Amino acid sequence: MKRAYSISRVDRCGSQVNEDIFVYAHCIQSNLDFVGPVGNNWFKEHTKLAELLNLPLPIKELPNTLDLIKIAETDYSKEIYPDRNDLITPSFIDYLRERSSSNINYNSHYKNPKVVIHIRRGDVSFHTHTHRYIPNSYFLNLVRKVIEISPFLDITIFSESNSSESFDDFTNLGCKVLLDTDLADIWKEMITCDVLFMSKSSFSYVPALYNKNFVVYYPAWYDKLNHWTSSDDPDLWDKIRNYIVAKYEK
Repeated sequence: MKRAYSISRVDRCGSQVNEDIFVYAHCIQSNLDFVGPVGNNWFKEHTKLAELLNLPLPIKELPNTLDLIKIAETDYSKEIYPDRNDLITPSFIDYLRERSSSNINYNSHYKNPKVVIHIRRGDVSFHTHTHRYIPNSYFLNLVRKVIEISPFLDITIFSESNSSESFDDFTNLGCKVLLDTDLADIWKEMITCDVLFMSKSSFSYVPALYNKNFVVYYPAWYDKLNHWTSSDDPDLWDKIRNYIVAKYEK
């Protein structure tokens, strides 16, 4: 079997791991052995997240002795295989989850239903990234609707302190707001929570692939997977309520 590598993206580590997964899926379909991504950007964080998910680890440079083929320079999913859903099959998702099961407790059952909301900040702002920025008002509406389902739900917000909007309103509604938290710890909670609300972000996309529970998709450049529910689904809140009742009120 030929060994293959990819060149890491230059943006943040969530996008890098996202790209790794697409390359990995392509290699499996093409009978290639994915050695891993090559690059120095966000190397420590990239490595830690790859270790968590038990993915091929990034390396800083390739030894000259290896007989390898190069899959892609960057932005693999657009240049090489634009139809992402053809790569991210149910069997591949099962394979990813199985590989990560030694590091992630997929059977986590919280005392109270756990809702996690990822709010992308840091590299996007209200003024400079309007196509990728989702305002606080959207997420606050989510929180209020979640509270209507049950006041006993555990709601955690993950984001970054570098934000064009304050997080005080979330705290005032009783949410646990965690900023600049360890990335692997964030993904563990996003993967195991009962209900995950995605942001328009690769950092949401990766743990959403691994989450076996209820994932709410926000329209973005990546497609909605079949087992996710769209945020504009007219029956969204009934579905969330029924899911929580079925899981916790037995």
